[in-house]
Amino acid sequence: MSRFPMIALVLAVTVTLTNGQYFSQGNTTGTNLPQDIYTKGIMNFATSISSGMNFSAPLQEAFSFLNKTSNIVDQIDFNAIFQFLEFAQSRNTSFFGGDDKDLDMLYNMLKFLQFLSTIDDSTMTSPAVEGLLAGMGAGLTEVTRPILENVLENLTLTLGEDPAAIIAEVLGTGPADLQTFLESANLSNMTFDPAAMLTSLGVSSLCLRDLGIMMTSVTQGSMTAIQMLDSMGKLRAGILEGNVFFPGRYDQCLSITPEEFATRYCLVSVPASMQGFPLTMKEGLCVPDTCGESDILVLVNAMLSSIPAGDTPIYASKTSCSYTDTTYDTKAIVALSICGLFAALMVVSTAFDILREQCKSKPTTAEKSQDKPRTIHDVHAPIPEVTEGNKQGEFPSIIYTIDSEEYKKTAVEDAIPKIYPTAPVEEPPSPSPKEKQPERVDGILVKLLLSFSVWTNGRKLLNAEQGGALGAVNGLRFLSMSWVILGHTYSFSMAYIQNFTFFTSVVSRWTFMAIINGLMAVDTFFTMSGLLVAFVFMKEMKKEKGRINWFLFYFHRFWRLTPAYMLILMINATLSRYLGDGPEWPKDGFEIDSCSTTWWTSLLYVNNFVHSEKMCLGVAWYLANDMQFYILSPLMLVPLYFFKKIGVLVCAVFLLGVTVATAIISATYDLPITFVDVAASGDYMTKYYIKPYCRMGPYIVGLVTGYILHEKGLNVKINKYVNFFIWVVASVVACLVVYGIYDSANGDPVSVGVAALYNSTSRSLWGACISWVIFACATGNGGFVNTILSWKPFVPLGRLTYCAYLVHMIIMLMNLMSAREYIYATDKAFIFLFLGYMVMSYMAAFVLSLAFEAPMMALEKVIFRRGGGRKEGKTKK
Repeated sequence: MSRFPMIALVLAVTVTLTNGQYFSQGNTTGTNLPQDIYTKGIMNFATSISSGMNFSAPLQEAFSFLNKTSNIVDQIDFNAIFQFLEFAQSRNTSFFGGDDKDLDMLYNMLKFLQFLSTIDDSTMTSPAVEGLLAGMGAGLTEVTRPILENVLENLTLTLGEDPAAIIAEVLGTGPADLQTFLESANLSNMTFDPAAMLTSLGVSSLCLRDLGIMMTSVTQGSMTAIQMLDSMGKLRAGILEGNVFFPGRYDQCLSITPEEFATRYCLVSVPASMQGFPLTMKEGLCVPDTCGESDILVLVNAMLSSIPAGDTPIYASKTSCSYTDTTYDTKAIVALSICGLFAALMVVSTAFDILREQCKSKPTTAEKSQDKPRTIHDVHAPIPEVTEGNKQGEFPSIIYTIDSEEYKKTAVEDAIPKIYPTAPVEEPPSPSPKEKQPERVDGILVKLLLSFSVWTNGRKLLNAEQGGALGAVNGLRFLSMSWVILGHTYSFSMAYIQNFTFFTSVVSRWTFMAIINGLMAVDTFFTMSGLLVAFVFMKEMKKEKGRINWFLFYFHRFWRLTPAYMLILMINATLSRYLGDGPEWPKDGFEIDSCSTTWWTSLLYVNNFVHSEKMCLGVAWYLANDMQFYILSPLMLVPLYFFKKIGVLVCAVFLLGVTVATAIISATYDLPITFVDVAASGDYMTKYYIKPYCRMGPYIVGLVTGYILHEKGLNVKINKYVNFFIWVVASVVACLVVYGIYDSANGDPVSVGVAALYNSTSRSLWGACISWVIFACATGNGGFVNTILSWKPFVPLGRLTYCAYLVHMIIMLMNLMSAREYIYATDKAFIFLFLGYMVMSYMAAFVLSLAFEAPMMALEKVIFRRGGGRKEGKTKK
């Protein structure tokens, strides 16, 4: 016998009593389906049956219904119903609950609708209808609901004469969408009108109409309709290698112009897994522009649900469609206005600077007459003879006749002339002392304007002269930044390659550990940052006899990092959506909610603690850590300067605390020693990787090294054998840190204790190795390493490292998210990707530095160091 009417009662009571709270606990899929993908009418209907009701009212209503409809009840297991109700009551469920209230109630209604497709003795055999009903609950209905299933299995119902009227009586009139659903179903014969049902579920009638036109046009041989089908994604070779991206032809789809409608490109995402790694199958569809994302999602799930998949249902979790509207919103207009303002300042300042230089270099009339060249009329330089007694020969004098005056010079002082000029030759003007002109100091307004000069700032940026004994730092900066970009080239591209098995093969190479463990490059920056802070702090304290301007100490750091950081954050949050297009281009940009609720955490450098799950500009966690370390650094630097032993003890306590805290966190959360372990990578990043109390070790080591460099000076003599031994030890330790993760990365994880030991000590040990490199190079014990790291071209590249760090992620995302096809991964492909990212990142960094970083630093000097301004009479480098 069919069992339809009583199911409505059970689901109504279930929604009323539990408000969906019990069912939400079993949902382990983590899918957060947006509410607008299903009919709002059903949601409103689910809300209406539970609003304002308590336990007694629905029970009374349920028994009242049973009395009224006793003629249609064949057999009911009341114990099962009571068991379910008692369970709900024991949960002490709130009727007016949290944010997931509507979604939870929607689940129950979807469960009800899906159950209709399994009713016995029905004539509902249309695969489309069955697929639709099953697909409506996709992503949620695979969860086991033992209590509900127990109730349903113990119910045996008899179909009444007018099921639609009975359902309407029990469930109420409901919203218009529900009425449409009921009217579209002839429940007596259990047959459905798919079009009306689709409309009742929220699918646009215009979408259904245009899809019908499209399919009819295909059967009639319309070329535009065939082109639409041709541009859709199709299954192809390499699925077992991870080739699950079938985008079709994005540009072809959007270029098609049917007469009846415009076209829209949509990308449907279907969760899957491959060899234990989570993947997402993506299929490109070319549809009429009257179809929205919710329409496509419902229709696709209806088709997918008809595919037999055993206990693991196949469902689409997301649909994203292209939008051709590129109208700039208010945020974008403001951002463009700010960028335009700085561009105008650069143009005006550069023009003023160039004109000023030309006016200064133009010579006066007196200077012209004084610099008038003299003419060499003839030169007599006879070739000397070589005598036996003097094999080298004796050189006679060279006689110059210059403006009728003869000058003699011994030929050995100059090269022997090899030609004898027959015509007068002009001699360069002889240097003669000029009268010193009074130097004119630039005014404050001139200095402010010149701060934005591309001409002046460009020459400073490209100047390759070493600025002190720590020249090796520039080489380390550039090489570490290269390492960061190399690591991100691989990690960012993992989700955008056709052959995912490439990574499983390269991980088996021991050389690839340098890329997997490229995270150590950040610890190099932490070490250098601590070393330079300590070195400069000690010099300043010594110069000022133990006093320091603490406001300027902190303001300089904030001003050094923040302006360029905030500009990139603004561009990324407001303009990234306009920087490209493609199948996977995010229509809202790269940032979550355009950083509208989290931007302040970046400005205050607390984004690694507050709302870290929605962090703006993903690489900015480093800046937060670096600023937090800088704020704490005086707690170690001041004792080091005034009380050496106490300072060393304070540094040791800090380092010990960081080490112990990291070990405890690693052991508590069972963290791996590498992020390759996908299962634990979430805790690895959020609990350990971005937290300052786990990352401060190398910074402390750098502080101590900077102090030692200042105290010992830059001319430390080390025995060559001792020097060689230290280099060997540092090299071995560094290799153990980088390559020691091989077994763990290849499926043989270390124990919890060993992982805790590695995570708590590896970064500090790496910092010690880097500190030795800098110390040895600065004190003359670096050998060829110092020669390489102090190479002059590294100086300007080192200056651009900070800006390159800020922009490199945006460069990568622009390339990957605008791609029409995924990358077929090979070693050569990644070499070209890496080099392209390197060049583009440093080119963008040069522009950013000219436009923002260098002007801000120049402004700081003008405001706080007015005596250091440029004077007109000075010679520039």
